[in-house]
Amino acid sequence: MSQERNAWVVVIAMLAGLAGGAASNRLLRARQALAQDGMKIRPAQVSAAHEFRLVDDAGVVKGVFRLRPDGSPELLLYDRDGKAVVWSAPRPTVRPLPAR
Repeated sequence: MSQERNAWVVVIAMLAGLAGGAASNRLLRARQALAQDGMKIRPAQVSAAHEFRLVDDAGVVKGVFRLRPDGSPELLLYDRDGKAVVWSAPRPTVRPLPAR
């Protein structure tokens, strides 16, 4: 193929993608997700806590979002065995002193 033809193919593909995206936005409107059928949920404007826990139906903790003792945030996600497999917290702002 020539470079000119390649350029036209790219332009047509971009226009087709743009048209498809616009059409899907119009045709596939998002619907409100409800926890249970027929239940209206009104989200709170603000939720405040020192710790949020994600638990399964048996009450087993699967995740924690909390404040650490130094006031920084921490996120923990646990596997089936209760072992933390994902951990995220900001790096300390104070560097430790080098060992002598």
